[in-house]
Amino acid sequence: MFTGRYLLGDPDAPVKIVMISDYQCPDCYKYEKEVMEVFSQRDDVSLSVKHFPFNSDCNPKMKTKKHGNACWAARAVETVGILGGNDAFWKMHQWMFDRRGTFTNQEVTDFVRTLGIDPIEFTRIINGEEVNDLVLADVDEAIGYGVLFTPMIFINGVEVKWYHIPQKLSSTISRVGDAIASGQASAEVQRPPTADEKLILDWKDNKVRRIGDSPHDLFRGVEDADIRVVVWGEYTSQNFMKKMWNELIPKLDRYPNHSISYRVFPMSPDCNRKVNASINNFPHACLTARAIKAAVMTGTPEQAWALHEWLVEYGPEVDEMTLMTGAATSGLDVVTFQEALNSPEVEQAVLQDVSKGIQMRFRGPPAIFVNDRYVPRWSPEAGDNILGRILAEAAREQSQGE
Repeated sequence: MFTGRYLLGDPDAPVKIVMISDYQCPDCYKYEKEVMEVFSQRDDVSLSVKHFPFNSDCNPKMKTKKHGNACWAARAVETVGILGGNDAFWKMHQWMFDRRGTFTNQEVTDFVRTLGIDPIEFTRIINGEEVNDLVLADVDEAIGYGVLFTPMIFINGVEVKWYHIPQKLSSTISRVGDAIASGQASAEVQRPPTADEKLILDWKDNKVRRIGDSPHDLFRGVEDADIRVVVWGEYTSQNFMKKMWNELIPKLDRYPNHSISYRVFPMSPDCNRKVNASINNFPHACLTARAIKAAVMTGTPEQAWALHEWLVEYGPEVDEMTLMTGAATSGLDVVTFQEALNSPEVEQAVLQDVSKGIQMRFRGPPAIFVNDRYVPRWSPEAGDNILGRILAEAAREQSQGE
């Protein structure tokens, strides 16, 4: 059964909640409070927890130590569980959330004494492999379920997307409990979807966003196509664009009735108001964005796509001098192209793409939309053939008129 190591509530409760959380996560604290509110009102609910600290010290998915004490907080709670059992675990769990995962050595020593735990033994265990392995096991499991952020909340194995529901989580839990009690719903615990399945389900669940057309899109394909792909990209960012493009295009070309539009989202404050003005890690991002717009305005579609392919290949290395080589290689008239490159029309076209991208509320490029629905969190590490499976599902929906 999908559950944690420790259980709060009746093991046979029909409403089984599992929360994947981080003791220093503000949203985790908020929803933990709501779940505890339900426990004061109902006796048909149980809770178990799993750890996903936002800290690279114990979470290989993290690149930073965003929550500086999150690993030690998780280890401390697990250590108390090992030494004190279920009741002690939940007391420590609540103490840790109340302190937002922050504590001194003296504070944690004083508290574990109140639980009847020897501080010396606590110190030995918290620094050992056993407790670290427990936290890592939770992290690995959460990655397997496609965790994007915390908390990740399941009721009877079904993820509750709290960021999409207007009402309080406690209201959702109560409705599930009432439906089970009245026989309108089953208490059977479902297997949570895998990370790959979750990416596809998240795409299907995303609301349709009317993206519309733009006269300066790089476009090819069939008008009113069954499969419509729009990509916001950034040519100079760490080869993500190249990896995404090389994965997407061969899969998309399997469907004759498709179209693809490319828009720019340069990650530079010089032409993108969403980027922090103090950060300019991609100094040529605006240049490459203007380049593809200039190619669309001054060249043929074939020439513009040729420059796009060149930028996909060489984007991180491009500067003004090498860009002219790319323009010539693509068959563009270099003089006309260079004149357009810094024109107000090209700059305005870039700003229009950026503004529309900000409206779409994606986190950053590359951002992929299939039939006006966002493909959440595509990354080079995404599961095998995720884009192919989403395209296949889009084709199936169109064939069945969904």
